[in-house]
Amino acid sequence: AAWSGHDEAALAASTLRDRRGVDLSDPLPGQDQPGQASQDQIAPDQAPQDQTAPDQAPQDQTAPDTTGEPAGGYLEVALLGLANAQDVTRASDSRLADARAYLGQLDDARDAAPDSERAVPPDGPQMAGWRLLLATQVARLSGTSEDRQRVRGDAAEIVAALRASPIGILGASQGGSSPVDTVVAVGALREADRWVGVPDARETIAAWLRQVEPLRDGGSQLLPHRIDGSGRVLQGPRASSQALIQVFWPAIDPDTSSRDWAAFENIFLCPR
Repeated sequence: AAWSGHDEAALAASTLRDRRGVDLSDPLPGQDQPGQASQDQIAPDQAPQDQTAPDQAPQDQTAPDTTGEPAGGYLEVALLGLANAQDVTRASDSRLADARAYLGQLDDARDAAPDSERAVPPDGPQMAGWRLLLATQVARLSGTSEDRQRVRGDAAEIVAALRASPIGILGASQGGSSPVDTVVAVGALREADRWVGVPDARETIAAWLRQVEPLRDGGSQLLPHRIDGSGRVLQGPRASSQALIQVFWPAIDPDTSSRDWAAFENIFLCPR
């Protein structure tokens, strides 16, 4: 809903406000900053992010190495920021102020991220993607050249990382990495290019699509859940990562999105 930019975004923001019992611009109970609730502060009817169906393992519990995978608090802040930015039932100035506040929290998390050769960009591809998505919404709402330039700068990090990757999957290591993390980053790059124009974005994404094509599962044609640093598949397609991949893929590659969605639906949603 936060991604859609239509009525669902307003519904998501309204629902979150109702469940929290507070305005999203105010700190949550017991918190210094908005959007950073601990699991025991979540309303009873709002399941924590890591509670999924028994046959669908949470993404951050599939392997010991979690490089590039966002913590629940980070993802919550990103989604709250996106939902607020696209909630057309509220005044644009109010939406912009909230989106900036949430983006500031993501920036703080980036600055605090430990240096790692495997994390490119520094806070990992998926976190960088969510941060870029929210920065793009801030630039869209403000219309200022400063915000637009900030988006281009963040996007340039992703462009450079994609071009430098030998297999197209950022943060890949022998311990394993998840292609979905890079998909979020590429989806955010596509969105940033759509709103502010990012130098070399289209060419980089086109080259990236060709680069990751050999990683696809031979039967389903879906991207794997986990690979090692050489591109060898450690885990084939899984519903938990495919659900997120399918959110971004129509914008990344419209030519294959219908095929991929049909495979995802047939295998994971309505097995035939």
